[in-house]
Amino acid sequence: IWLVSGGFRIMIEPVAARLSIPVSNIYANTILFDHNGKYGGFDRTECTSRDMGKPKALGQIKESKGYKTMVMVGDGATDAQAKPP
Repeated sequence: IWLVSGGFRIMIEPVAARLSIPVSNIYANTILFDHNGKYGGFDRTECTSRDMGKPKALGQIKESKGYKTMVMVGDGATDAQAKPP
């Protein structure tokens, strides 16, 4: 089981822990904070931080694990991008 989200890791990791999903199985955005603890942006290197990020993340998972079939549950426009035609 993998969690692929355009949301932020800081909010997804507690849910993953509750579901016994390792943090290594999360593709999500990382919020950056400055030295005062104030919001400093987000990590733009995360594939989920860009348009078409979910399809890219799913492709990386599929390729690295050798999956032939993947099942996805989603509720938004970025989830629709990840669905093959």
